[in-house]
Amino acid sequence: MGQLIAFGTIAEAASPAKIFYVIVLVIIIFMIWFLTPQDVHYGRSEQIIKERQAVLHAAYKKHPERFKGKMPNAGVLPTAVWINKPAPEKSDPVIH
Repeated sequence: MGQLIAFGTIAEAASPAKIFYVIVLVIIIFMIWFLTPQDVHYGRSEQIIKERQAVLHAAYKKHPERFKGKMPNAGVLPTAVWINKPAPEKSDPVIH
């Protein structure tokens, strides 16, 4: 069983709650706006982007004032994604 955590004040209790809220919010935003590796690997990404664009179009049509008069774009599938992008190889004529 886990150990119970006790807080002396409401302010002390609010701090972990805020951290949890931010973490959950980031996860939700990631899952809504980005594609999972599985979506890309199994070829579902194009369909997901099309479905997102249809939802955004319907929302814009119903409430254009929420989008500052500009049609939202669901984005496009990137051609490459890197964690640490390698530096481009430069040919040095002195070495070659």
